[in-house]
Amino acid sequence: MIDIVQFPVDMKDPLVSHLGFNTFLLARDLRIVYGGSDELKNMRMLNNPSVDIFFVPHALSRRDHLHWRSSGVDETMIKLAKKHSIAIGFRFDLILQVDGVQRAQLLGRIMQTIRLCHKYNVRMVLCSFATDVYGLRNASDLQGLGRLLGMTPLEAKQAISFTRKHLGVRFL
Repeated sequence: MIDIVQFPVDMKDPLVSHLGFNTFLLARDLRIVYGGSDELKNMRMLNNPSVDIFFVPHALSRRDHLHWRSSGVDETMIKLAKKHSIAIGFRFDLILQVDGVQRAQLLGRIMQTIRLCHKYNVRMVLCSFATDVYGLRNASDLQGLGRLLGMTPLEAKQAISFTRKHLGVRFL
């Protein structure tokens, strides 16, 4: 099990050793892009085959429609991610930053994106993206969150279990 973080982690630290992760990857070592509000820019990012992970822009400023949520991605973007083997990423730290109605909206948008990824068989990455030791979460907690949001047990396990290949991320 591997987690993506923003700081170097010492595996001998007692706060880290019991979390259930084999290793931690630094975000700066991966080719990660962050989606924005401009859909054309997001499409250009997803057309780049050198990208490893695309973090979805679940912008809370947009208004949801009556029958669907404005999750930041659509079927065309998901198909591009599948074509170029780009994983769709979800950051746990963003969920912790909001509360109340905003958290409910964010979770709903993540659930819609997971349904699209499941429909088109696109890989997903679920990480804590912690900035310090206290932001880290247990591997089973992240896996449980993935299952709660709509991932199958295998998808939830693969979302926190990937290995880095020579030129990118190779998924199990």
